[in-house]
Amino acid sequence: MRRASTEARSRVSRGDNRFEETYSQGQERYESQRCATEGCAGRATRRHVLRFCSLFAVSAVSSDSNAEECTKKEGLTTSTKAQLMDRADKAVSAIAQIATGDTSKLNKNDIRDINMWGQEVLAVVAQFDLELAEMELEVAKHKLEAAKARAYAGVLKIGKGAPPKPLPATREPVIAIYPASVENAKTAEETKKIFKSSVDPAQMNIQVDKIKKIGNAGVIVQTTNMEGARKIKENPALTKAGLKIGEPKQNSPLVKFGNMDSDIGFDKFLEELAAQNNMGEEWSLEQLAKHCKLAFKKRRRGFPEASYVVECSSELRKQLINIGQVYIGWNRLEVTAYIDVTCCAKCQMHGHPESIGQINLQGARDATDEIFASARELGLDLLAVQEHYQRANTRFMQASQAAVAAVVVSGERTACAFLSELSNDYCSCAHVQTNA
Repeated sequence: MRRASTEARSRVSRGDNRFEETYSQGQERYESQRCATEGCAGRATRRHVLRFCSLFAVSAVSSDSNAEECTKKEGLTTSTKAQLMDRADKAVSAIAQIATGDTSKLNKNDIRDINMWGQEVLAVVAQFDLELAEMELEVAKHKLEAAKARAYAGVLKIGKGAPPKPLPATREPVIAIYPASVENAKTAEETKKIFKSSVDPAQMNIQVDKIKKIGNAGVIVQTTNMEGARKIKENPALTKAGLKIGEPKQNSPLVKFGNMDSDIGFDKFLEELAAQNNMGEEWSLEQLAKHCKLAFKKRRRGFPEASYVVECSSELRKQLINIGQVYIGWNRLEVTAYIDVTCCAKCQMHGHPESIGQINLQGARDATDEIFASARELGLDLLAVQEHYQRANTRFMQASQAAVAAVVVSGERTACAFLSELSNDYCSCAHVQTNA
């Protein structure tokens, strides 16, 4: 009898320990997920969750078979939403079965309370599921809106194997107007004023869409139809005002040949291009000279290499791009289509025109020029500058021509030695000594 009593007490003690261990596990699980639970569904209270931990602990102590079955299932972090809902429903059903079983010693009031709180747990879990579904729907909605947003990459992207998109042709006719002599107009603004005073759009019944100033003191006039352009060309008032009509120059494609070891001259460049490369019989030296024109040269500061940007016909450009590389003397040059980038990526993203960048560039020049005057006014002998305008100046101590940090000596009382070993393009170090 005493032995049976001892075994009963030990069984109860083991049950209490298991209850406390399981309850603490439920509390730890609650604490780890409390932030997410309160963020997703603020209406779930701590009281409800802790009560669910108690019911879960009772279920674990009362039924060894159910506990073993739960341990075989997947963890909470790897379970899907449907599996979690099914797991909560089975846990509540198991608690109700234990409370109403044949071995249960609970009275009707306790059984009723257990069933009521079990339904409360299921209601909370269902509310979690509904709010989670709403958040998933909101996330999917934002992802869909982001996918529909127009971006530069999406606009410019062409599918694999898709034909290239044709470039839109100029829809409206344009006319170039220049001064007949330098004495008539020296700037494009003067040519524009003379043109406007000589032409009356209402009397001639024409629609001028745009007037744009160009080089050589000329202007480009864009009309809405060919009839308006013809009337402007045949207007004798322009000749009397000292203006002449010219056809606007159409820019040819540009091709870049870079980087050659030295500048050999464009004539020799064409000779070696025709002699060393299999361009075909249709592209002899005479044809290359006829269809090629040197637009400009590009050099990097501090480097002897030079790149040729050549203006050529569309047929020659296509062949050169297909070849990909040419041999000039001892050089193998990569051939690429040259695209003039007028502004940086940030300006392109925000839609800033080229004129704003030019204004900022002029401001950088002016600010750099005013450094020494400002230092003299403030009595400064040594300055540390950042992102200054790059220019050849011996008083700027920096690691290279492309450096964005420099030390400037503005006074005669300071001796400064530049430490090139400790400096780079982003950091300039110097040893300074003041001559008192």
